[in-house]
Amino acid sequence: MNAHFPHASRLIYGCMGLGGGWNDEPATKADVSQARSIIDTVLDLDINVFDHADIYTFGKAETVFGEALKQAPELKDKMIIQSKCAIRFEDDLGPKRYDFSAN
Repeated sequence: MNAHFPHASRLIYGCMGLGGGWNDEPATKADVSQARSIIDTVLDLDINVFDHADIYTFGKAETVFGEALKQAPELKDKMIIQSKCAIRFEDDLGPKRYDFSAN
């Protein structure tokens, strides 16, 4: 295995709760601080896979995760980030779904 690419842990940390609440309030410095603390704790527990999706807390989870990594870019070498995209909430076009249309 590549020396710069970590082996995936058997457990994955789901980042859905990062970034504050499921609301239209912007992420705060406290949310970034919390994300950094969580990242450090999870890595200390030998969990190195972080699961994201573009809809988690309406995008704020990815925002605060990215800000935390700006504070400590060396952490990127210790983790694997997996993400999902194109998830859509229920709307007039249908139920909650993945949307890979060309819109």
